[in-house]
Amino acid sequence: MNPQVSVIVPTFNRERFLPDTLDSILAQTVPAAEVIVVDDGSTDGTRDLVSSRYAGRVRYIPIPNSGVCRARNVGVSNSSSPWIAFCDSDDLWRPGRLESQLRLAGMAPEVDYVFTDFCTVHDSVWSARTKFSEDAAWLARLESRRIAEKFCVIREPLYLDAMTFIPIFPSTVLISRKRFDAMGGFDEHWTRTSIEDFDFTLRCLQTPPFGVVNEPLVGIRRHDSNASGNRVRDLTAYVDILRYSKEHHTLGPPNACIIDRHIREASIEAADLAFAAAQFDVAGRLLRPISSSRLGAKMRLKKFVSSLPPFLRDPLSALLLKTAGALRGGR
Repeated sequence: MNPQVSVIVPTFNRERFLPDTLDSILAQTVPAAEVIVVDDGSTDGTRDLVSSRYAGRVRYIPIPNSGVCRARNVGVSNSSSPWIAFCDSDDLWRPGRLESQLRLAGMAPEVDYVFTDFCTVHDSVWSARTKFSEDAAWLARLESRRIAEKFCVIREPLYLDAMTFIPIFPSTVLISRKRFDAMGGFDEHWTRTSIEDFDFTLRCLQTPPFGVVNEPLVGIRRHDSNASGNRVRDLTAYVDILRYSKEHHTLGPPNACIIDRHIREASIEAADLAFAAAQFDVAGRLLRPISSSRLGAKMRLKKFVSSLPPFLRDPLSALLLKTAGALRGGR
């Protein structure tokens, strides 16, 4: 199996995680044709690390701090292989990651987008629970579309499915250059959001077929400097991207009613959390587009309180939260 993959590694101040990431990429049973680290304005020792320890094995491209979407796009534009794989600079690959995906693509030549199962890694310990195992319906779907042991091909869009269960992470993806270019790459408008890859994933999942390796070949490291983890921020970004997708994605307008339901449910959840954290501007922004007739009594009250000027809002919200706390404590 000839090397035919360019691996793009965007990074920002990940000097302490990057060596393990690069070592896992360089240890692939089918080596990549090239590994490109795009340094998004790091101020730590990333440049010296890559140029000294990985000289001749990894290309280093520095850019002004522009966000991870821009870094990924720059990496792809400076690569040359027909296949592209992404790996965030704190994630890990099992040695057979590329080999398995290329083997599946060889068995189903019409497939130009392949992803694998993954699990989280805490303090170098890989979790036994994988992402795919979180959804029984997803596992059943994979079993019904298996073409070989652990290899599956899905021939229908996963666009709407991904709004409730997202089995994909950028570090698991292998995509053909042809498909990446046709999609226009990552939308850099979302680069500062906490789920910046969600728009790209949705656009990819509009157009089957997709290859799936039902094996956890990627580890997503969890640590104190992860960008994700703020539920209000993540849900707010999710809502913003869905609002955009409803208007601009190919499958958005035909599925507007379904997307509106996801937007409403996520907005209510995020607004409830934001209100409890006294983020009233956020709560108000999320609830404002939702008709009060579609809200329960408590959320209608929170919507009203969030809209008030601070001198009225603050004492009312404090009373509301105190009453809610007392009711919970009395159960």
